[in-house]
Amino acid sequence: MRRLLQCHKEPSEKTRRLRRSGYRRRGQESADFECDHRQYPRCRDKQSGHRDFLAASGSVLVIPYDMNLARIHALSPSEKISRPQHLGHSSGVQVVSKLILIPTTVEAQVLEPLLAPELDPDDDVIALCGFGLVAAAARTSQLLAAHRPDKVYLAGIAGAIGSTLNVGDACAFGEVACYGIGAGTGADHQTANDMGWNQWPGIHDVIQLGTAKGPGRLISVAAASGSHGDVQLRIDRFPSAIAEDMEGYSVALACQIADVPLTIVRGISNFAGDRDVANWKINEALEAAGDQLQKLL
Repeated sequence: MRRLLQCHKEPSEKTRRLRRSGYRRRGQESADFECDHRQYPRCRDKQSGHRDFLAASGSVLVIPYDMNLARIHALSPSEKISRPQHLGHSSGVQVVSKLILIPTTVEAQVLEPLLAPELDPDDDVIALCGFGLVAAAARTSQLLAAHRPDKVYLAGIAGAIGSTLNVGDACAFGEVACYGIGAGTGADHQTANDMGWNQWPGIHDVIQLGTAKGPGRLISVAAASGSHGDVQLRIDRFPSAIAEDMEGYSVALACQIADVPLTIVRGISNFAGDRDVANWKINEALEAAGDQLQKLL
């Protein structure tokens, strides 16, 4: 089962070069698992029938339903390509020990080189989970089904709330809460539990992770704080909150449903409510998160 994504325009010169350099059409012979190892490889496994290949932006991209966007290797913005990892199982399941999730390619470019040496390439997977609550929930659920990991780790950046954490710190959190899903906005906002609902049967606005004992609570939001007033609203609802992110609760919810333990490590890139990126220290925060996660793997 494959999805076919095609943009309706003539192939670019870059795409033409790819095809001239070894981009083979369907049906051409190849080894059982053969890759031409050029800059943009195309691989085929006859036994499973899955084919993974990389195509430049604007060309046809055939994506196996069980593809894994793991092993992100410092892509430049001009490449604009996906790097699927061949799973090699016709069932679409590759059982792994550790699944390390990173929201975005910006974060992966720093974290993947730090974490990869600590992992078993045959038994562990690094993958993107996407930006924000919706993408993270959907992608995490897909990856949990595809890999059935023993443990899941989420790493990336977050904004500090209060004075417990400083920019450049990293923290492993023991619990994560959801803020922004429910009814109303501002001071009138009600979370799902405030309204008398659960996010999922038996799962409330706050999820205990049980894999770490952090100094406070992480809250996941649909939209990051845009002002100090937004931060105060979060504190009013969750007084023990010390940081905000946009994916933690979604990943935790998916892991709770799948009964898989989750560890969340976030590096503090900025203070929540400060939207001046000149004050942010993204690389420093990611390096701190990577260092801390290395100790937990």
